[in-house]
Amino acid sequence: MQRYRLSFILSSAQVKGLRISSTSISAEHSDFFLRKFFNFELSFPANDDVILNSIKYQIKILIDNHQIPPKALSDGRIDKTIAEIFRIKYINEVFQNERDVKRFFNLLSYSVDLISKDNILEDVYFVDLFKLTIVQMLRPDIYR
Repeated sequence: MQRYRLSFILSSAQVKGLRISSTSISAEHSDFFLRKFFNFELSFPANDDVILNSIKYQIKILIDNHQIPPKALSDGRIDKTIAEIFRIKYINEVFQNERDVKRFFNLLSYSVDLISKDNILEDVYFVDLFKLTIVQMLRPDIYR
């Protein structure tokens, strides 16, 4: 099944901007040309590999930057932890685009910061924290 996530839309606001630009350069007959614009959505297939590689990279960076102890990882290894995270059901549905990945890891990083200030980072299993952060991001009503 193909999923489409990336869309480009030429909106009436952009047409207005084009009209202003064409007037400033004294383009002739710009209104005739701009009347032919209409709203049109163009979708492109998402590349899941790019998103999954970005998630993998962000996990490694987060673990390194926050010095998450091996005790909090799957068998004390980053690669096993990443593999376990990628086995989360519907993980590819959670992250629709790069913006979702960035937003998620900002939230996860904030949570790790709070936990590390309480000196309990090694007592928290990273994959569980990852799952809780998914719930926090997608269903804040349930998380609360």
